[in-house]
Amino acid sequence: MEHLATFEFVVEEDEDGTIIDCYFEQTEGDDGAVTITDFDSKDDEVCEPVTVYYKSATHAVGQVSSFGGMDTHVDEEPEDDVYASALRNRGGQQAAISLLHFCGTLLEEDDEDDEEMDDGDEVDDDGGEVDDGGDADGDDGDADGDDDTDLETL
Repeated sequence: MEHLATFEFVVEEDEDGTIIDCYFEQTEGDDGAVTITDFDSKDDEVCEPVTVYYKSATHAVGQVSSFGGMDTHVDEEPEDDVYASALRNRGGQQAAISLLHFCGTLLEEDDEDDEEMDDGDEVDDDGGEVDDGGDADGDDGDADGDDDTDLETL
């Protein structure tokens, strides 16, 4: 498993301390290996993420680690592209995520050479093979050896 990306939670405030925006910003890793699509904050809080939604088109995420509230949490088997943290602060309450690390493996591409060739035989409702009229070697049986259909003229 390889390190894919690290994200830091950023809170932007104006000069009065009012929150303008908050988001996860990628600070390490391959751009696009993992994308954070959304997050849920603690109840009645605007920018204190506890659940993160992510996606990857190129990798299978195999581990998510989070930091926050003087705690760390590792999900060894993340599922459904959702990470729900179990971070706790010193008082035992749920802590917000401040940093995330994603690890995973490159998805394997389908190898077309490994696919089975369809011989054209069909199976009937009883599981028996139905003769499709074709030859086992796949040629159409005409003298020229190509796979076109010879038409009879009447």
